[in-house]
Amino acid sequence: MASVTSSDRMPAAALALGRAELELKHSAGSHSGSVAALRALVWLGAGTEEGAEGELEYAAVADARRGFQDMLPQALQTNGGRLDHSSSSVIKAALLFEALAPAAIQPSQGPEAAASDASGGLSPGMAAAAAIFNAAVESVNPSTRRMSVYHEELQAFFARLITFPVRVAYLTTEGHNGSSSNDHGLRVSPWAAKNAVRRVLQDFPGSAEVLSIWVQLHSRMHHLSALRATITDIAAGRTSGGAELAGGAPLLWALLLRVESRRPGGRHRVHGALENCLASSSSLRSCPVLWRIYLAHHLAAGQLDHAHRVFLRAIHECPSSKALWLDGFAGLRRHLNPRETGELLEICRDKEVFLRTDIFEMLLAEMDSDAG
Repeated sequence: MASVTSSDRMPAAALALGRAELELKHSAGSHSGSVAALRALVWLGAGTEEGAEGELEYAAVADARRGFQDMLPQALQTNGGRLDHSSSSVIKAALLFEALAPAAIQPSQGPEAAASDASGGLSPGMAAAAAIFNAAVESVNPSTRRMSVYHEELQAFFARLITFPVRVAYLTTEGHNGSSSNDHGLRVSPWAAKNAVRRVLQDFPGSAEVLSIWVQLHSRMHHLSALRATITDIAAGRTSGGAELAGGAPLLWALLLRVESRRPGGRHRVHGALENCLASSSSLRSCPVLWRIYLAHHLAAGQLDHAHRVFLRAIHECPSSKALWLDGFAGLRRHLNPRETGELLEICRDKEVFLRTDIFEMLLAEMDSDAG
């Protein structure tokens, strides 16, 4: 790509970031993909014309780092700290750049030198990215930050970056080459990642992406039992130790159930978890989504009697949910007799949930039932 002027770098940030993410996505975490992604970010930071493939030196990386340092103050002040698409793209590009770029070491030193400097559970690159992220978070007051969709995107981006770190793009120089980098760029302590994602959840507890990352992180750390205990406490109104998760509790349960269903003995775990979160003492028993999941769980297993009981419990707790009524009628159409179906439809009308029904089909079904 051609060189980019200083005035055009902010608008061009989304383009460079998008290209870098595509390079990483299609390279399946290879070192060559990291170098290609870093090249796009160096073009943005340094503003110089992109060289031929493979021509990326430490000097260019240093120029790009200085360029990002110049752009970040302006980006952080955009819209009174609320950010916009371009400024949030600049900050995300800077985070990804630091995660990918080699640490500030001499070319004669190998990647092991950079890895040995890791502190606080983070590699040097991730520590630099975390410093930029912390500056972005602390540059605006919490109320403004929590009302900004761009801050939510930025924090979700950082949570994903620290939980699924990228491979550092060690450059080919006299002293080492890219093929010797192994996994030094992947070293992030699970506890450091967990603490970082927990901090993001304090601002955005209902973020689907961040909650998904939170569940995946617990699964990788084999801490699903602790997560299950935390959200059980949330459902029971005891939020000690998990208050930041309370706002996303229904979605968090759904994500946990998805993970549990894939484990050995998952069907029994899912059943137990659903009973816990929808118990009579639970604050989540009025959540239609969880009842629909419970109903679908029994229908998928062919347990129609259980599904019937769950359906009746569900419409007692959530009588105004049209989707729940439709799920029950569709899944139990061969299990409900015409009389019960008619009674349930009467309840629907009483609750002002209106369903379109072909009365002639119901009469024919009743006649067939009586004839049988």
